[in-house]
Amino acid sequence: MADDADLMEFEDILKEVGGYGPYQKRLVFLLLVPSLCLTPFFSMNIFFMLSVPDHWCFIPEIASSNLSIQQQKIFSPQTDPSCLMHDVNYTEYLNSSSFSINNSQTLPCVHGWQYDKSQYEYTAASQWNLVCSDGHYVSFVIMMQYIGS
Repeated sequence: MADDADLMEFEDILKEVGGYGPYQKRLVFLLLVPSLCLTPFFSMNIFFMLSVPDHWCFIPEIASSNLSIQQQKIFSPQTDPSCLMHDVNYTEYLNSSSFSINNSQTLPCVHGWQYDKSQYEYTAASQWNLVCSDGHYVSFVIMMQYIGS
């Protein structure tokens, strides 16, 4: 084992190579400042990418009609409008004069979901349908991103 007197300290080595001069200052500036500016973006962008926009069941008969988005949402059940749909024949329902669905059975969305695109055009959650029964994957992906970083 070497003697303590034989070991050079960091300051001694720095003096040996010329000290902390303009080159070292420039190197620190060029390497650290860009990373300090970009680090918040890389750590926070996951929340924007995985944001879950407002969504409701996609029903082809209603989506192909001339109804506005607000009118289409009326056809969703009141209990869980984002994950359930009424178990009715929507073609007959749209052609009838009665616009009330009373006490019908509900079932999980069969044809996927429609998403509100007023805030985000696309997110990972809307592209991969990470909603309702698959909604827990959003938290899992965020957790994995923080474990990996």
